[in-house]
Parts: sequence; structure tokens; C-alpha cells
Amino acid sequence: SHYGREANAGDVTPNTLGAFCPDNTPCDRITSTCGGKTELCVARGPGYPDQYKSAEIIGRNQAEMALQLYASATEELLASDGVDFRHSWLDMPQLNVTAKWSGTGKDEHLCIAALGDSFAAGTTDGPGVNWFHQHETMNSPFWELIVKYIEKPGPAQVACQLPKPIILNVGQLYPMPWAPWILPLQVIRIGRVVNAAYPGEPTTMSGRRLRNTIV
Repeated sequence: SHYGREANAGDVTPNTLGAFCPDNTPCDRITSTCGGKTELCVARGPGYPDQYKSAEIIGRNQAEMALQLYASATEELLASDGVDFRHSWLDMPQLNVTAKWSGTGKDEHLCIAALGDSFAAGTTDGPGVNWFHQHETMNSPFWELIVKYIEKPGPAQVACQLPKPIILNVGQLYPMPWAPWILPLQVIRIGRVVNAAYPGEPTTMSGRRLRNTIV
């Protein structure tokens, strides 16, 4: 099977020249900042400094690869091979994660959704605001105060999300959460082609694990 490059969108970028500061020096590797400022660190695409040229190059590369895969295909999808699917709704905070994958060395479980400081920092493809940096593990006193008046997370939520500091406790906002707890997962098979669909952006490594599990 072949997979498009959009399969692992969680930690990849088409801005292949890297991320730079206005003086053409590389951004800080850990925080993606320039002199402590998030907004100054911007990634550059293959057509830099013309963003439209970058978009054209990126789109053409993907289209050409898709056409190449189509033209080189040697196996026909047959109706006799069948069409099938599996679909399920999962209560995500109730899902367990074994010690092998948890990162803590202990069996854990997923958390109710919450956004951290690094979310507000954005990415080098689209920087956020200067108050926040990527790789943050502590809230500023000012934002601690703001968060408390929006929806202060309880001790269990704080412990579950550690080491990520919570800026918006979106899964527990009253009267209506901003992020659902119960989400759909599905696998669709057309002949020998299998597609997995789920609400998220897998990283390169998690995408590999997912494909290895399915295939």
C-alpha cells in the first residue's frame, strides 16, 4: 500500500527550508523563538520569499506523486475482494495506555481535553503570540489568574495533563465543553486498500505504529 505525505500531519511541514529569524539566523531549537519572541520565528517554504510560489511547488509535488502512484499501480481493485468497515464511538478519557507507551513507566489513561501554553505559541508554520513559547512546562502567574476565572482545572485534571500546563480546560468548560470526550474511530477496507480514520493528527512515529498494527 502507498500513503500520501498528509498521513502524518502532526509533526511534519512542507516548509522545507527551515525556520528563521528576521536576521536570517535559525530560530531557537527548543522554543522556536527569536530573542524570546514567538512571532518572529517563521518557517520558509521551497519558494521563499514568495509564499504563493511555495504553495505552487508543494501542490505540484503532491499532485505529481499521486499521478506517479496511479500510473505505476499494478493491482486492480476488484469488487470480489469486498468492501468492509468497522466504526466505534470511544470515551477517550477512559482509554488505558500501557506502561510500554505511557512515558512514565506505569499504566496510565488518557485525559479529558485541555489546551496547554505551547498550543497558544502556535508553530513555526503559523506562530502564535509572544506571551507563549513552545516547550513550556509552567504557566505564567498572569495566565494562571485568567484561567482560574474561565474554568479552573481540578487536581485530577492537572495531574493527568502533567507536565503540560493548562491554559484552557476545554473539555470541562461550563455549560458546554469546547471539546468532546466521545469520539469516532473507523477503519474502511476497499479490496486490499485499508483506510483508518480518526479525529487527530498522528505524528510520524504514531502513524508508523498505526499502519503496522493495521497492515
